Amino acid sequence: MVACVGKELIFSLRSNKLVAEHYFHYPTKALFKDYMQSLLGAALFSAPLIVAWSNPYVATVLGAIVLMFLSFGFATWRRHRSAIVITDDAVGSVGARVVRLPWDKVEKVDLRYFSTRRERGKLNVGDDKGGWMQMKLHGDGVVLRVDSSLQDFEKFARFVVEATDHFRIETTPVTKENFAALGLVLNNPSADGP
Repeated sequence: MVACVGKELIFSLRSNKLVAEHYFHYPTKALFKDYMQSLLGAALFSAPLIVAWSNPYVATVLGAIVLMFLSFGFATWRRHRSAIVITDDAVGSVGARVVRLPWDKVEKVDLRYFSTRRERGKLNVGDDKGGWMQMKLHGDGVVLRVDSSLQDFEKFARFVVEATDHFRIETTPVTKENFAALGLVLNNPSADGP
């Protein structure tokens, strides 16, 4: 495929036609909390690490915690620097991590909802109080993960539902319920899983 001006259309060499290409990004506002948690956690555990350096057991535990927060910050940065791309024939990501998964190679779509403790049971995707969703697209030895902090997540989910129906991609009953919570209906007969 060759990209055209404006990043909204691409030329598919296989079909010799222009197809739509849609980009989805993680906005800074949605990732700000993750950046702050990473920074504050690393700073909070780095100070005692400097003091407790002489005790190898304490230093090992505190060092592991600092590395955990730093790796979380790196993962957040990678998500921030990446974009999710959907075309008529593939889904993938560009930027810090490049993945391309043709729709006909997607074997399973999994959409899960994770609630916060305070608001357990309420589904308010995009609301800070209601939890979040994570979608995984499995296939061709690759797993593409997308969470609901993605800008226009509902539009992205609509494209995935259309592809799931068209390519008869396997889903679970839980995934079907979570799409329904977003107002999307799967018409795929294999949407009930194995």
